[in-house]
Amino acid sequence: MEHKYTYLVTVDNDALAKSWNVRGIPTFVIIDKAGKVRKVQVGFAKGKTEAVLEDTVKQLLAE
Repeated sequence: MEHKYTYLVTVDNDALAKSWNVRGIPTFVIIDKAGKVRKVQVGFAKGKTEAVLEDTVKQLLAE
């Protein structure tokens, strides 16, 4: 992998976007260890989006 991501990244995958009902780009989906969608963040606001996603991940890791 070129960027060595440790999470799923999909580009030009209309079938996946349609099946997940993606309405905007970017869309971030955080899935817990049990496979349950725990957070969907649509769009990007510099500073805010990172904080929301980081808080969500920290909360899930603490569970």
